[in-house]
Amino acid sequence: MAKAKRQRLVRFLILAMTVGLAAALGYRSLARWQPPLSRLSPRADPAASAGRFCDLLRGGSDSARLLPPEPGRPSRLVIASRRGRPLVLANLGLQRQAKSCGLELLAAAEDRKRQSLELAYGIGDRPLVTVQVRMSPPALPGRPVRPRIALVAYRLAGADKAARSALARRTEIKTLVVDRPIRAPGRELLVALPLEPIGYPKQDPGPNTILLSDSDARIASKLARARGTVAAPAGFSVEAGSRALKDRRIAEQVARFCAAGNLVLLEPRYTANSLAGEQALANDCRYRSADVYIEPGVSARVAEARIRAAFVRAREKGAALAMLPARADVLNALGKALTGEVLAEFEFVGVTRLEK
Repeated sequence: MAKAKRQRLVRFLILAMTVGLAAALGYRSLARWQPPLSRLSPRADPAASAGRFCDLLRGGSDSARLLPPEPGRPSRLVIASRRGRPLVLANLGLQRQAKSCGLELLAAAEDRKRQSLELAYGIGDRPLVTVQVRMSPPALPGRPVRPRIALVAYRLAGADKAARSALARRTEIKTLVVDRPIRAPGRELLVALPLEPIGYPKQDPGPNTILLSDSDARIASKLARARGTVAAPAGFSVEAGSRALKDRRIAEQVARFCAAGNLVLLEPRYTANSLAGEQALANDCRYRSADVYIEPGVSARVAEARIRAAFVRAREKGAALAMLPARADVLNALGKALTGEVLAEFEFVGVTRLEK
């Protein structure tokens, strides 16, 4: 009995010594531990960050004007964005530039009627720079500016004799979307770039379609082949590219190819999940989406109403782009909308001259 008690006492003492040693080692480690301050980046200097951001915007391609400072108030800038450039793209570009200067977006408000954005950037909850983005600059006194409109005809492959005859008469259409060699003196040509659609392979745009499974080299080859469809194309139109344009790799490669060749990238129907506009902005590629897109199967009456709506958009924004199918009845509806007053009021241009 006494022997069993001694064994239990020995085990208790060993356990107590082990626990005490572990506690001592833990306390020693805790006493020596210090927060990893070296991993924390130093807080950006607010004034310096705001100054860098203002300098960056004033040196950009868009017209930026720094308003007179007010004591105790954030710096204020007014930016005249390029005509027809979607406000969402202007917002993305500004956020990227602000982030590079150590600022973050604190507030954003869009005035659709006035086609403007009100943005506030700062650090934490402190606003340092406010930016107003205007879609188009006001006309200078004594120098009236005619609103510009680009009419783009597509689906030429299915145009019958009556449609081709009507298209020849409508010289106000300065840009055509084509998928085969064609001669059209006095008109810009955009090549229809087939991209993998959502319904592929059941929905197949045809040969030379850029697929998600294509390697970078194969995509580059297909882009070069598409560019060679006509002599001196003005750019690409990326109809039927819903799935491919959600892929960052493909959208980036298309945008880079267009930027390198000074080609316009036209996305007829802008969608929120498309990366075409974002990648065009990131790679300094000229990008457009249609302000008014007339679907291939709409009636002539609906087409005429939408054409007139395009003129309204051009008055409001200073410039607009409208796409219409090459159908005889739609082209005749265009002729009805082109009254003498409209012809005198607007300047009809190709897509590449829309922003000039």
